[in-house]
Amino acid sequence: FADRVFNSGLQLGHHTQPDDWKRIDGKLVMDQFLESTDLRRCQMELDLESTMTMGVDGADYLQKHPDRFFARQLRDAKTPATRGKYPNALPLGDGDVDSKKMLQAASSAHVSRYFVEMEIAAPGDPMDALRISADYIRNLVV
Repeated sequence: FADRVFNSGLQLGHHTQPDDWKRIDGKLVMDQFLESTDLRRCQMELDLESTMTMGVDGADYLQKHPDRFFARQLRDAKTPATRGKYPNALPLGDGDVDSKKMLQAASSAHVSRYFVEMEIAAPGDPMDALRISADYIRNLVV
């Protein structure tokens, strides 16, 4: 499938999910995924909340796999008390994510795209959360 996509002039991508960070026979599913795909045929977008959900250090993973992740979501959340429970998004700077560490790791891993994904639970306002996040990014010194 990846070859057909590539040969048609498109780029296949995968947005990480919590199941990517589960272990099968002691090995991370994401490790198996990276080993079985050609980076020219399938690029990855790291969803930091998916790593947080499963207790994986996203910055460490990026540094161990340079050039495999073209994009990273800029999200923040409180670390879930229970592994596997997807945390509610928070404006950048309001959660447990060490954004400076993550951005440094992403830069060293040659991540070229960043996306702010804001899924704020009611009664929160996603537009307010995006404004807070934009101010946080502007003031963050990496």
